[in-house]
Amino acid sequence: MATTRAEANGVFFPKIGTIIDGGRLQLLSIIGEGGYGVVYQAIDVHNTHCSYAVKCLIRTPEQHQSHTREIFLHRLVSSHPGVVTLHRFIEEDEYLYLVMEYASDQDLFIQILDKCRYLGNNILIKNAFLQLLDATEHCHSLGIYHRDLKPENFLCFDNGLRMVLTDFGLATTEEMSGEFRTGSVFHMSPECQRDGPNRGEGYSPEFCDIWSLGILLLNLVTGRNPWGRASRQDPAFYRYHYNPHHYLPTVLPISSELNDVLTMILRMDWRKRPSIPQIRVAIMRVSSFYAKHTVFEGNLAKCGWEVGRDLGPGTQKPDVRVHLPPILEARSDTQSNRPKMIIKGHIRPRSSRKRVNPQEDGDDDGADNQISPNPPPGLQSDTSSCTSDLSCSPITPNSVNLSFDQRLASGPKYKCSINSLLCGLQSFLRLCSSSSLPRRDNGRLTPDPDMFTLDI
Repeated sequence: MATTRAEANGVFFPKIGTIIDGGRLQLLSIIGEGGYGVVYQAIDVHNTHCSYAVKCLIRTPEQHQSHTREIFLHRLVSSHPGVVTLHRFIEEDEYLYLVMEYASDQDLFIQILDKCRYLGNNILIKNAFLQLLDATEHCHSLGIYHRDLKPENFLCFDNGLRMVLTDFGLATTEEMSGEFRTGSVFHMSPECQRDGPNRGEGYSPEFCDIWSLGILLLNLVTGRNPWGRASRQDPAFYRYHYNPHHYLPTVLPISSELNDVLTMILRMDWRKRPSIPQIRVAIMRVSSFYAKHTVFEGNLAKCGWEVGRDLGPGTQKPDVRVHLPPILEARSDTQSNRPKMIIKGHIRPRSSRKRVNPQEDGDDDGADNQISPNPPPGLQSDTSSCTSDLSCSPITPNSVNLSFDQRLASGPKYKCSINSLLCGLQSFLRLCSSSSLPRRDNGRLTPDPDMFTLDI
């Protein structure tokens, strides 16, 4: 296979034009880059009208279990219309390819940033967010928690009217987790950063997903993230934590109805956050997501005071000086100290991993109460995910919970298709077919015998 040469301690991926899958698929272009791999658009060489998204991962012994788990969990949920279809996986040389359906309208980040698809349209926002809820609820009904819900991980079809969830590289079946800093920093819950009311304890990945959905809702409505990260070391989040119900409508042009929903979702104590059915009911009741004097400029929703508009007496205005938030910035590769990917002879730095400072884990109850908030930042792409490793190197996730079979046998929390379970089991059996369980077979993707205990 033709590839470019990599730097010392670098990472390299196949060239554009490479033929894979026994001559069946050709890699046409790069459509995404993440912390663990590259996503290509590929075509079936025998049917050039048929496109696929092909996720390329480097096969290493360290990532063996992680890759196996990603495939297994993705196949379990893949039959749902709100989850991207995983057709098959291919092992060639040092690469593992995941062949998935191709999203012609890119991802939700592009729809928000470049297309302004939902800005100012209450009907489209509600329809889009309900789809995000449905996809996440389906995963949760099978005891699978995504842990990296963000706009980049929802792919779009039909000009942004339909969206599907992708990338199960950080998904888990653990009902309680001790893996901290797992996910993308803008959408990561405070307890996942050890900044919740019960810091240092384990947390619920299910309710971390609930938190991420709240940030996604704000992304859809305003084109912004409310803070840099959900830590009291962040000035904006500190003020939200100090007075949750007051802060968001002060700096963002959201209605009181939406503010009620958000303060319910974005509770510091994850045990008090609502379930997805409760969120769905609340969203259905919202008549408008925007405040009365919202101003739409470019791809942002702004408060009237941001553009110097006189809103008249009695209008809520910020009680501190807030600088205007930055406009949305195009997705870009940020220089970092991560290994570089070399593709087609051009060095492409891997996307920087936004992460919290490990020195900031201490108690900050004595933080300065006079701190002024930073403005809500424009929506920025976080194409890589933080992990529980403080060095932000790729993680080897915990094994699938050994009680997973008990949850499958007892049935899902909500109604779901048995096809999901059969697809996952079929994928698992395929992984087992080439060799006995304890043997790695020269690095081929064969499962750890302690990883799965299925009794369906």
